[in-house]
Amino acid sequence: MSPARQAFLAGDTDVHVEDIARSAGVPVGMLYRHFGTREALIEEVYRKEVDDLCAAPGDLLNRHAPEEALRRFLPLLVDHAAVGKGMSVALESIMATDSPVFDDARTRRSDARTRPLDGLRHGAPRPS
Repeated sequence: MSPARQAFLAGDTDVHVEDIARSAGVPVGMLYRHFGTREALIEEVYRKEVDDLCAAPGDLLNRHAPEEALRRFLPLLVDHAAVGKGMSVALESIMATDSPVFDDARTRRSDARTRPLDGLRHGAPRPS
């Protein structure tokens, strides 16, 4: 788990880039070189959260029966919501910039949430 994700999951909405760098064991300048601003770092953490959540249904349906895939996906969805809640204050500054990351995330999360249910409804083949 990344230090930034850990901080947000713990509810540290005002975490500083310096603290994240220290937790990751990297120089703060390295984070600023890669991300430029605190907002860019937060946006990337959020984007990674959405990417991981959206990849999960396909992976789970490939490895498990639809019922089991859904059962395993629900805790991931709850975890994603917890990280989002922890990031909510930090994300407000990004929302003010009209970043396209949120529109994309809403669409992708909606698709991800329906995949396990579609597997149940349409009788997705069970993995071998």
